[in-house]
Amino acid sequence: MFCGCVPLLIAYRRRAWDLTRVSLPLLVVVSWFTVSVIWSQHPDLTLRRIIAYWMYLVIAIAAISTIMTPQKIVATIALVFATVIVFDFLALALFPAAATQLEGVRGIHFHKNDAGTVAMVSTFVLGGASFATRAKPLKVALFTLFVASICFLVMSHSKTTLGFTVVLILVIPSIYLLILKSRAVLVTIIALIVGCGAALFSVLVLFDVSIEQILTFVFGDPTLTRRTDLWRHLMYSIYERPLLGSGWGAFWGTGEAVNPIHAPPKTWFLDAAMINTAHNGYLDVVLQTGLIGLVLTLTLIIRCLWNYVWLLQAKHISLAERRAVLVFFAVAIAILLNSTMESRIFGVGDPIARLFDLIYLSGECWRQQIRVRGREQEVAWRCGRSARSEALFPAGTAER
Repeated sequence: MFCGCVPLLIAYRRRAWDLTRVSLPLLVVVSWFTVSVIWSQHPDLTLRRIIAYWMYLVIAIAAISTIMTPQKIVATIALVFATVIVFDFLALALFPAAATQLEGVRGIHFHKNDAGTVAMVSTFVLGGASFATRAKPLKVALFTLFVASICFLVMSHSKTTLGFTVVLILVIPSIYLLILKSRAVLVTIIALIVGCGAALFSVLVLFDVSIEQILTFVFGDPTLTRRTDLWRHLMYSIYERPLLGSGWGAFWGTGEAVNPIHAPPKTWFLDAAMINTAHNGYLDVVLQTGLIGLVLTLTLIIRCLWNYVWLLQAKHISLAERRAVLVFFAVAIAILLNSTMESRIFGVGDPIARLFDLIYLSGECWRQQIRVRGREQEVAWRCGRSARSEALFPAGTAER
């Protein structure tokens, strides 16, 4: 794919350069990951994995520079996830034993949690594409696949992911309407939510309500399927290298049978065959790239969401483009929320993490297009106005 994208980069070099130039925040983050090879615990692994990452970014930049429009890019991603969902159900029908685990259905994926994440993203991609398209036969087909994605998500028994999906299906339309109506109203509502959250936290502290009680009430499991135990022990590794981390891609999947976690012998999460992520993307970022990497990541996330809010409010954008932008906005929020329970954001070799990179790059590309379009329309309007004024008041009228 990398070699195949080189001719595209040459053919669309102006577009690719413009996209690279405006995508500096992502390049800074990946550059920090690259620099971590200097202090990495496994520099050979970090080097190989970061080279693959840069190759992917080249592929993504070439693809976006070629396709460009929101409708075509979203349609391409929708086709990919539609194919995945179809193959998931085919695997379940033809090979039920291989496509099913004790915990739930996994389809063609490694684990049922991966299956749940893919089904969640498929739900928003296919549902959003159904909302964005005008052709009725295609709308019906996409809506059918949207329902199939929800069914597969339920079958995967990924309870937390299912909960996130239900909440976002209810919340995203409201966020969309608020963004279209007023950015000030949206900011006010966010501020009220933050204020209510702070007040609730104060009340819980005042009445000595423990975190375990809260997690039990919200999720029904105070350990979040034993995640909290894993997180607690990973904090010792973070304390050892708080600023720089252990090196991107150098903590998990190193070839060792035992994960390098400070814990009593034979602890369940020491088995590298069972656990190969922190099950929290942001914790994994700190673990591998330090607090500096986390700050850069959060800055990139804010930039990504801001781009999409700007696009949804832009004046010089068509309805079809706005709806396609909404699809990626919803998927970005879903990935970021899911990253609190699974290591998705900037994960090593994770296709969902690479999808977020594609979403970020697309947002930068589209914002640049809309800004150029707006300037061109403004210039055309001014030129037209000047021409009309010249027609009404020819040169020399004032002197005469």
